[in-house]
Amino acid sequence: MSAKKTGIHLMVLSLLTLLALSSCMVNRETKAMPVEALSINISVDTTSGHSPISPYIYGINGTPAKNLLTTAACRLGGNRTTGYNWENNFSSAGEDWHNFNDLYLVPKGKDSSIPGITILDFAEKAKNLGAYALITLPMAGYAANDGRGAVEEKDTAPSGRFVPVKDRKNGALSLTPNLSDGAVYSDELINYLIAKLGNSRNGGIRGYSLDNEPALWSDTHPRIHPQKTTVAEILEKSVSLSSVVKDFDSGAEVFGPALYGVGAYANFQSAPDWNQYSGAYKWFVDAYLDGMRKAGEAKGRRLLDVLDLHYYTEARSPLDHRVSDDRDTNEECIYTRFQSTRSLWDKTYREKSWIAQWLGQFLPILPVVNASIERYYPGTKLSISEYNFGNENHVSGGIAQADALGIFAAQGVYFAALWPMSDKLEYAYAGINLYTNYDGKGGAFGNTLVESSTDNIEYSSVYASTGEDGALHVILLNKNIHSPERFTLAVNSNVRYTNFAYYGFNADSPVIKKYDSGAVDKGADGFSVQVAPMSAVHLVFTL
Repeated sequence: MSAKKTGIHLMVLSLLTLLALSSCMVNRETKAMPVEALSINISVDTTSGHSPISPYIYGINGTPAKNLLTTAACRLGGNRTTGYNWENNFSSAGEDWHNFNDLYLVPKGKDSSIPGITILDFAEKAKNLGAYALITLPMAGYAANDGRGAVEEKDTAPSGRFVPVKDRKNGALSLTPNLSDGAVYSDELINYLIAKLGNSRNGGIRGYSLDNEPALWSDTHPRIHPQKTTVAEILEKSVSLSSVVKDFDSGAEVFGPALYGVGAYANFQSAPDWNQYSGAYKWFVDAYLDGMRKAGEAKGRRLLDVLDLHYYTEARSPLDHRVSDDRDTNEECIYTRFQSTRSLWDKTYREKSWIAQWLGQFLPILPVVNASIERYYPGTKLSISEYNFGNENHVSGGIAQADALGIFAAQGVYFAALWPMSDKLEYAYAGINLYTNYDGKGGAFGNTLVESSTDNIEYSSVYASTGEDGALHVILLNKNIHSPERFTLAVNSNVRYTNFAYYGFNADSPVIKKYDSGAVDKGADGFSVQVAPMSAVHLVFTL
């Protein structure tokens, strides 16, 4: 390199260094400067829009420690339960883990020789939490028959590695199942659980799910169900197994069909026989509801109590990251996560995803699903028994969690259960506890939803309720990454509130803290509160 080029090179480096230093100084100065709060107007009307809020929307898959999460519903589900054998407690991992057969579902320290110990342990823990217990009944046709690890393709069912699962034994039921009779019976399982736990009205299992994500069986469980599931098959199996449940426990609720996502809602994952139904129904949800209704009417009883769906946001950030998977804390991902919940309810919003591109006619999801229920099987409740909006250990995940719960309440969802996607769930738990135990003493969001709205749905959310004690509860979410927001409430109420308190969490910590309390001389109308960036608060107004 010549001396002239070296000198020019050094000059350029010096200039770049100065620019970098200048940029750093500007950034420091910018961060130090106070940020003006964004004004948000909130409207709450306690005199109209009353609707009950189901306590079972505050649920989770599994049974967490009581001191970590206050929950009203627990689900035992997931891919493992499709191949679960209650007689010997073996289960199949399917494609989640090399098609392993093993004792993975047996709780630590429990005796795997006890029939159904996985379910019994789950039910006991759910009862200790005071939670609704929802379990999954296998329906794909076979369950694991051993714990010898990986199952090769040549041992695809039917083979010795699996045992047939049948709805009815058509013989005497035993509390000591026969491990050598060549089958596992669902009626014998339900009878066993009632004998051990009581029926649904007396402390037993409250809900039974008709397997898990059946549209994906050929992908998730190719050794159990290698062929794609058809619409006719899932309807026939659903009617048969739900009839068994109702025969043994008429008060138990049947959930189905536990669809994995919008691709299954639309055409049952391009089912081989969907074209036989597509002329009469706009999507599979309609065909399923109508099929279960007709079957129930023919049998003189309801066979489907709860339409059960799963929802993992497919929204992608400008960096093309799927936010339900993304653990990054880049601003593009955070912003997209905050907005992604709008696909559940907001007809003006279109996320960046394959759903919006190809199946946009089914957005927003919950109003479209509710319309289908009303048309094809009125009285059916709605469940979202698996969902996740990503990064449960970041404040954005906690706020999205709180937002989802408010939306579930507003859209009349009956049951919902977060599916944990990691073992770090502090902010996700905070998003639930904000509703179920905001003060650490059992303080909870009210059980009656009232009308509320915000004039900025991009950067804020609001949900309001009243409780049996007459208190007014208002959840406020600041979805602005950098700016505080000043919320001013316009409250129409026949009641004058004299005191307030508010609690919340923010980007500094997932621990819910009490921020302030005091008297409100003029009542809740006109009350104003400033909320830090990326924060969730629970306002409580009392008489």
